[in-house]
Amino acid sequence: MFNNFNKKAFTFVELMVTVSLLVIVLTISSVSYRRSAKRSEIIAVAQQMAMDIRMMESFAANGQTYNNERGSNIWGIHVGKDDVNGYLLFNTLTDYSLYEHSGIYFKDYKKVKFSSGLTIDEIGYEDDAGIRTPTSTLTIRFVPPDPAVYIADMNQYEFHKAAYIRLKDSFNNSYKNVYINRFGLVDVVR
Repeated sequence: MFNNFNKKAFTFVELMVTVSLLVIVLTISSVSYRRSAKRSEIIAVAQQMAMDIRMMESFAANGQTYNNERGSNIWGIHVGKDDVNGYLLFNTLTDYSLYEHSGIYFKDYKKVKFSSGLTIDEIGYEDDAGIRTPTSTLTIRFVPPDPAVYIADMNQYEFHKAAYIRLKDSFNNSYKNVYINRFGLVDVVR
């Protein structure tokens, strides 16, 4: 007769059930990990954009020039629907409202490109009544010595109360907004 008390190994069925449960748990956790990694990526991109805006403001406040060119201490950021995969930091010699790609007075300081799946979903401005209006292009300039903040839309009107840039993560379908007001305060919100 067989003695069941001397059994020292698992059966094949027990091993297969255990392995199947481990595979299911690992699959669920890897999908969750990828989503959270993408979610943290949009937060990091929004924070980087806010830091870049603050850096441009700081350059203007300190009177920093571009390549030691005289009078080139106006700094800014340009965002447009023509390039939803990034933004441009620039320096200018003039007081023009909008950034001009072919302008001889504008110097590109840094072009920032997003990773795949992240785009600029909407850009716009807010007026004194708090009404948000989308626009196709937005230029924010910091003019020394204060620095004064000028938020210009596609019509070159530059006395808006605030600007917003909404970033979209197409993988998670989540959004982050970067706000800047006419006093130069920058904030990242949902």
